[in-house]
Amino acid sequence: MHPEWARQGIASNILQQSEAAAQAAGFRQTWLLATLTAEPFYRRHGYAEIGRREVYQPDGVGLECVEMVKSL
Repeated sequence: MHPEWARQGIASNILQQSEAAAQAAGFRQTWLLATLTAEPFYRRHGYAEIGRREVYQPDGVGLECVEMVKSL
């Protein structure tokens, strides 16, 4: 992301609209798999950690991720 676009609320807006659409469709909970760098963002938006796991990329490199959940 270009630094001039950081901290403008764009990702927060997308997340809030996605959650609203899920709730309108009848979902009561949302789940995601966050990278370690994205974890603080999702925590600020009410997500809680439920586990951690390694996700392997096509080249075999592992990436530690955080499973997170939020009630809608």
